[in-house]
Amino acid sequence: MPMVPTFQNNIPSVRDNGGSGMVPAQQVRSNFNYPEVMKEALKPINEAAQTVQEVLKINHARTVKAESDDAEQQVIQTINTYMNDPDNGYMTKQGRNAMDGFEPTIQGMQKDINKIVGSLQPATRQAVESRINDRLNSAVSQATRWNTQQTQKYHFDSSKARVETLLDDGANHYADRNYLAKTWASIEAELQYQTQEYAGMPPEAAKQMREQTYGLFQAKRFDAWAQDNPVMAYAVFRDERGNIDPDIAQKIENSLFAQSRDLLAYELANRPIQYDEDGKLVNAKWMDDPRAKTGNDFIDSLSPNQHLSVVTKAMQLRHAMTTELKNAMTVETANSLARVLTTGTDNNPLTLGQFVEVYGSKDGQKNYDQYRMDFDYNQTLYDLKGMSNSAITDMLKAEKPSPQSDNYAQELKYWENKRKAAAQIVKDRTADPVGYALENGLYGYEPLNFENSSQIKEQLEYRARNSGTLRDNWGTTKNVLSKAEATQLAGVLDKSDIDAKLSTLKTIAHATGAEGVRSVAEQLKGGNTMYAMAMAGIEDYGQDGSISVGEMYLRGKDAIEQKRVKIDNTAMYGLDASIYNALGDEDDVKGVFTNPQVLNSTAELVRGVYGYMALNGGSAQEAIEEAVGTIYHHNGKKIVLPSNVSGVALMGDDFDDLVLKKANDIKKEKKNFYAGGFSITPEEFSQMLPSMKLQTYQRLGNRMAYQVLYNGEVVRNSDGEVYLLEIGGDEE
Repeated sequence: MPMVPTFQNNIPSVRDNGGSGMVPAQQVRSNFNYPEVMKEALKPINEAAQTVQEVLKINHARTVKAESDDAEQQVIQTINTYMNDPDNGYMTKQGRNAMDGFEPTIQGMQKDINKIVGSLQPATRQAVESRINDRLNSAVSQATRWNTQQTQKYHFDSSKARVETLLDDGANHYADRNYLAKTWASIEAELQYQTQEYAGMPPEAAKQMREQTYGLFQAKRFDAWAQDNPVMAYAVFRDERGNIDPDIAQKIENSLFAQSRDLLAYELANRPIQYDEDGKLVNAKWMDDPRAKTGNDFIDSLSPNQHLSVVTKAMQLRHAMTTELKNAMTVETANSLARVLTTGTDNNPLTLGQFVEVYGSKDGQKNYDQYRMDFDYNQTLYDLKGMSNSAITDMLKAEKPSPQSDNYAQELKYWENKRKAAAQIVKDRTADPVGYALENGLYGYEPLNFENSSQIKEQLEYRARNSGTLRDNWGTTKNVLSKAEATQLAGVLDKSDIDAKLSTLKTIAHATGAEGVRSVAEQLKGGNTMYAMAMAGIEDYGQDGSISVGEMYLRGKDAIEQKRVKIDNTAMYGLDASIYNALGDEDDVKGVFTNPQVLNSTAELVRGVYGYMALNGGSAQEAIEEAVGTIYHHNGKKIVLPSNVSGVALMGDDFDDLVLKKANDIKKEKKNFYAGGFSITPEEFSQMLPSMKLQTYQRLGNRMAYQVLYNGEVVRNSDGEVYLLEIGGDEE
C-alpha cells in the first residue's frame, strides 16, 4: 500500500512500513517562519481599525498560505499519479517492469514537482518547500524499497524460468547423453546461484533441492522418451535408475512400465508360434504357463509381477485375434449403439480395453474412437429429438468449444458430430414430421387404425390441434399424416367401394379442417392423384350445396370406370377439347393456368365432375363451372371468379369494383413491392393494379386468391413473399 505522510502541528512526518531494511528520508528544515505567517493569516481584518500596511500584511500571509496549500495539493496529485495510478502507477509494476521503470518514475516525478515549485513566488516557495521535500523523499523511499524487492524477484524468477527451460530442453534430447550432461551442469549452476545468492539455504536443504530437481529432470526426460518409444525408454531407465532418488525412480518406473506393458504384450502375442512334432509349443510355452520364459530377454528380465502382467496381457490379445471374438464385438457394439439411440444411455458402455483386446492396440483405439463418436451421435439424436429447432440452435451455440481450449481439436470434433446429428434430426422431421413424432412417441401422437373410424377421428382431431406446434417447434409443414400412413390410406381406399371411400375421406376432412384437407391432399399426390383431388375438393360444395366437388369427382370417376357414362373423346369437339378450350389460351387471351401440370390436374378434376353430372344430363360447361368456377376474361387473361362474384361480361362490374377497392387499400401500405428486379411503391402499385394481369392461385371458401403479374413476373412484398390478392363475396 502507498505510504501516506501523517502530520503533527502542520509538520509532515513519515513512518517506515517495517521490515524493509530502508531508512526513511530525513525532514528538510526551512528557515522560513511558517508559524508566524500563519499567525498573521489568522488575524481578522478590520480596515477601519488598522492601518493599510497591517491589512496588506495579513492579506499577504493569507495568500502565501493559500498558494502553499494549492502547491501541496498539486504535489500530492503528482506523486499519486506516478506512484499509485491503477493503470500505470509505479507501485502496480512488477518484476522487470518495476526495475526498468524506477529511474523514469523518479526523474519524471521530480521534474514535475520542480515545475510546481518553480512557478511559486519566493515567499510561497519558502512556506511549502519543507512539506514538498518531505513528501517527495517519502515517495522516493517507497519506490526504492519496491524497486529493490521487484528487482530481486525479477532476478530470481528469471533464474527459475531458465531452470524450467533447461528441464524441457533436456527432455527433448532424451537419448543424447553428452547433451544431457551439459544441460544438467547448467541447471546445477542455476540452482547454486539461487540457493547462495537469494534463498540463503543451508547445505542440506540445497542438496535436497538438487536431488529433487535431478529427479524431475529424469522424469521429464523419460516421459518424453516414452511418447516415442516407451520400451526403449524403460530399458535405458533400468540401467540408470541408481542415480535417481528412490521414490522418484519408482514413480518413473511405474509410468514407463504402464506405457510399455501393452506394447511388450502385443509384440509377444504377435510372434509366430512354432510347434514340435508332438504338437507342443516350442517358443511360446508362456501361452500354457504365464510364468514361463518367453524368449524375449527384456520381458524375461522384468520382476515376477511385471513379467506376469505382460504375459497375461499377451494371452488376452492372442485370444482376441480370433474371428469369433471380433464377431461378438461387432454385435456388442451394435447393441450398445442401439441402446443409447432408443433409451438415451447404456449402463455398461464398451471400454478401450475391450477394443484393444479384440483388435490390438492400434486398431482397438481406432475402433473405440469411432464407437465413441457413434455413441455420442446416437445419444445426441435421442437427447435432441423432442427439442425445438431454436432450442437445438441455442444448444449448439452454447456448447461450441473455444479455440483457446487445451483440447480444442477433440472438442471441435465432437461438437461437429453433434451438429451433424442435429442436422439429421431437422432433416428427418422436415421430411416426415408426423412420422418422426410417431416413431419417437412425441406430442402424444398415436398410429392411425384405419379399421376404427372412431380412433381415426379422435387422433386426427388431436393432430390437427397440434400441427401448429410441430410447425412452430420444428419448422415443418402442418401435416396430419405420416408418409407411411398416406401410403396406407391409399391402399385402404383402393380396397373400398365408392361409399366407403367417401366416408373415409369425409371423416378425415371433418376431423382435420380446411388446413388438414389441403395437407392430406398434398400428401396423397405422391401415391394416388385421384384420391388427392377428391380430398382437395371434399369440403368444396357445389352450387346447390348438397354435394361437394370432391364427391362429384370421385363418383364421376367411378361412373366412368363402370361405363355408366359415355365420354366423347373426339379431338376437336370431345370432352377434353371443351375443357382445354375453356381453361386454356384463346386467341390473344391467356389461359387460366400457365403451369401445364396444374392445367392437366384441373382438367382431370373436370372430367370426374362431368362423369357425375352426365348421369343427370349435365354438360361439360356445367362441369367446368362446378369444378373450377366461373371463367372471366380480365386484362387479357382468363381467371376464375370467386363464389358470389360476377364480372363485367355477366351482370355488372362486381369483380372490377372489388379490385378497385383493393387498389385503394394498397395505398395505405408502408413498404414497397418488388417484381422482375423493379421496386414498386404502394401508390404506383395501386394505380397499376386495375390494369394488371392476375394468375388464379387458390380458392379460399367463397374467396379467391390471385398472384399479380408485372411484366410476366409475380409481385412480391418487402419480405420476398409472393403477394396474394384476395377477392371474395363473403367479406366484401
